[in-house]
Amino acid sequence: MLTLLFIILLATFSGCDINSNKTTTTDDGKPVITAIYDSRSIAVAYYNSSFNDNYHAELKKQFETADPKTKKQLEKQAEERQQLAHLQAFSDKPVDDLLEPFKSEIDTIITQNGATTLCSRWQYKGNFDNTVDITDEIVKLYNPSEKTLKTVSHMKDNPPVPQWKLKLMSAFH
Repeated sequence: MLTLLFIILLATFSGCDINSNKTTTTDDGKPVITAIYDSRSIAVAYYNSSFNDNYHAELKKQFETADPKTKKQLEKQAEERQQLAHLQAFSDKPVDDLLEPFKSEIDTIITQNGATTLCSRWQYKGNFDNTVDITDEIVKLYNPSEKTLKTVSHMKDNPPVPQWKLKLMSAFH
């Protein structure tokens, strides 16, 4: 398990270049398989889940009892989170924070799929022949509605919007 964590950290900091030409096999000669996921799909599943609803309920509760200075801070926090949500759901902003609550379940999914590491498909720089897409399995961890599943399925045909374009668009709203 510690080895898997090390590989995940290595992949994260190296831009997920785990399957470049120099590392195509493990020590026992098996191909290195990377589990990939569409970060946008994970974001859509999260932001339409009870996990996000609970976050908002807690924020609202804090806001109701806060002093004026704290209310301003909470409003700023909510605004920043909304910007992050847009970048995660429509662009390629990492969703590591959204994956964290399901770390052990995701480790199991990775292992069941014969993979040795995990990477966002938008950060992955290796050979896609050596990948397995586990997006749908991760999305299911959020108990998505049929509407969310439909949205996620339509996203697969479209690339992410560049972050700079989303930031530019939000500057005018």
